[in-house]
Amino acid sequence: MNSSKTRYPHNLKEVLQETSFENIFDNNMFSSYLAEELYLPQIEEPRKIQNSVIGEPRHPQYVKSALVNQTLSYIGFIKRSENHHFKKFLPILYQELNRFLSVFEEIIFSMNVSISVDIYREMKQGYENFLNLYRNNRTRKRAAWIEEIWKRQKNYLEKIDMLLETLKVSGRVFDFSDEPLFSELMLICKEYYNDVPEDQPTDADCRFVVNVNVKAYRDEEPKIVWSGDRHILKLMELINKETIIRDMPAPIVLRSAYYPHHYAHLYP
Repeated sequence: MNSSKTRYPHNLKEVLQETSFENIFDNNMFSSYLAEELYLPQIEEPRKIQNSVIGEPRHPQYVKSALVNQTLSYIGFIKRSENHHFKKFLPILYQELNRFLSVFEEIIFSMNVSISVDIYREMKQGYENFLNLYRNNRTRKRAAWIEEIWKRQKNYLEKIDMLLETLKVSGRVFDFSDEPLFSELMLICKEYYNDVPEDQPTDADCRFVVNVNVKAYRDEEPKIVWSGDRHILKLMELINKETIIRDMPAPIVLRSAYYPHHYAHLYP
């Protein structure tokens, strides 16, 4: 596969070009990951949970990891810590954000990509949460280079939000929550995780996977789901145990994001 030799994010475009099926993105596919070729100091992820210490949820693009692996998160670490040693890496990181946006915009405008309404809503809420923080921090006096970080983050998320709207106006945000099959599969997920309370997926995770399965069942066409979230794999395996989904003529394939498994086939 040539994509393994091509630099991220261009290899994302290449793997998507290898399939003629509909590609359904989880929210972490909208995030710029740190390319393997970047020579940056590794940073241990200081925040281990989806909620931050002040109660604000992490942006939905976040993927749990021992190390900071997303460009925006790396920049956010520098902003929060005001670490002057890491300040010198900011031009490289800004360049990576711009590189990702350039490639990702082409993907959204030219390829067969869609998202569920659950991902759309979660991403919109994540953007609004950031804007609230941005507005609340406008009154604080801070160094010019810290202010620049805030502006760069806002600009990046604003452009991602515009791409979300592009998907919506072009009819590529789907919702099958009014289907009886959706309710049946959601009940299966909730009953299972009531018995397994530790490390539960979010409600949005469950709704996303169920929506994808109902869409594939109704369309009778294969789908490729792209996600770096380990919960999505567990949910796919759980739902596949149901006869109506297991015997579906149109299979659903789950592939990893760039992180953590470099676009590997995860399911089936």
